Amino acid sequence: MMVFLWQIWKARNALIFDQKTTSPHAVLRHVINDLDTWSCRFKDQKAGVQEWSNYLKQRL
Repeated sequence: MMVFLWQIWKARNALIFDQKTTSPHAVLRHVINDLDTWSCRFKDQKAGVQEWSNYLKQRL
């Protein structure tokens, strides 16, 4: 959940401060990338993180 909020916040800041728009698909791609990158840090929850990542990949 925090990964989603973080990427939405970054997209909001890019719009306000840099006047750059970010599509919802791009935000989801960033979420997936973060989940894949950080999955090694959550060894006890790695299966759940991978499930979320795979679920989101199927939705793009």
